[in-house]
Amino acid sequence: MVTISHLVSVQPTYGWGWTDGRDAVETPPAFQANLSRNEDELTGQVIGAGHPYEGARLIFSRRHQNWDGCVNVEIHALDGATVYGYANIPIECLS
Repeated sequence: MVTISHLVSVQPTYGWGWTDGRDAVETPPAFQANLSRNEDELTGQVIGAGHPYEGARLIFSRRHQNWDGCVNVEIHALDGATVYGYANIPIECLS
């Protein structure tokens, strides 16, 4: 098993909206993340002082059959809240 890490810009998009599992929430602003890929698992952490989800743990999954930069995102905030939505990440970090 080989783990590959990248510092990337994550661009949350509205898509079908963002949710906390009960209600709609605001689409988060763009952020930097330290991503790690281990085979088909893509995880990370929000990097950047002042971001509403600074330090949050991230889990990404494919939106399409192939990794193409369009991803589903789970943001697990430090306060215990989890929000879900869509984002774009650079495709080069997936190879």
